[in-house]
Amino acid sequence: MTHAYPTWETDDHPLSHLFQVTLRNGTEQRVKVDGWGLLTPDGQQIVVPIPATAWEPLLPHWIEPGDAASWFVSADKIEARLPALGTTSDELLAYVRLADGRTITAKAKGFGS
Repeated sequence: MTHAYPTWETDDHPLSHLFQVTLRNGTEQRVKVDGWGLLTPDGQQIVVPIPATAWEPLLPHWIEPGDAASWFVSADKIEARLPALGTTSDELLAYVRLADGRTITAKAKGFGS
């Protein structure tokens, strides 16, 4: 999980701070991603069903061996909800859900600087 800062804006996608989640397919088989989100320390899921950018792939999305795909969410929108959930962005764990039922979680909590 990382921070992303687009360097341009359009009318429907103003310049903003984004959280970015990337899945790299290190297997020899293609995988189908059908969802992604963020987990709080107590297991609550923050699901991200709507693309935040025009350039991220729509779900479901196939990722070929050796390829990667990234999805984004407004950092401001996530940060605004975290106090009610009793957590901070440093405690969130990103996950990607595959169509075969597996869930891949990030190796570390929080978003890199």
